[in-house]
Order: sequence, then structure tokens, then C-alpha cells
Amino acid sequence: MENALDNSELAKRFLLGNLSESERAKIEDGFLAQDDSFQELLLAEDDLIDAYVRGELSAPDRVLFELWISTSQRGTERVEFAQTLF
Repeated sequence: MENALDNSELAKRFLLGNLSESERAKIEDGFLAQDDSFQELLLAEDDLIDAYVRGELSAPDRVLFELWISTSQRGTERVEFAQTLF
């Protein structure tokens, strides 16, 4: 995780479950150990929701996103809210 772009991409892959177990564990340690890293994860989550609502995710990412968001009532509500703003 060397710069914000790398962090953003890693956070996206983390949220979509698109990492190996070892990568996921390393990212979890980093995001959970440092407050600013956790904030980056939250921002990446917002960006991912916005990209989904705008139809900007690739087909594979859209499928992963829908699987991820379907497991969370809070996530579903956030998507619905974002859709009202779009």
C-alpha cells in the first residue's frame, strides 16, 4: 500500500472479496490497525457504491458487488440512498 491509488484499488478488491486469503489478511491488519487506513476503506466503500449506482463497474465487479451488498441491510440501504441522489 504505497499510495492513495494503490490503497483505493486494494480497498475495492478487499470489499469485493477479490483477494487471496494472504492478501486479505494483510489488508485487514493494515486497515484495522490504523485509523487512517480504516477511513480509506470507508471512502473506497462509498466510491464503490457510487460507481455501482452510476453503472461504472465492470460486469464481474458488478456481480461481486451485488453479492457483497446483498449480505448487509445497511449496505442495501446505502445503495438505495445513493440511487435517490443519482
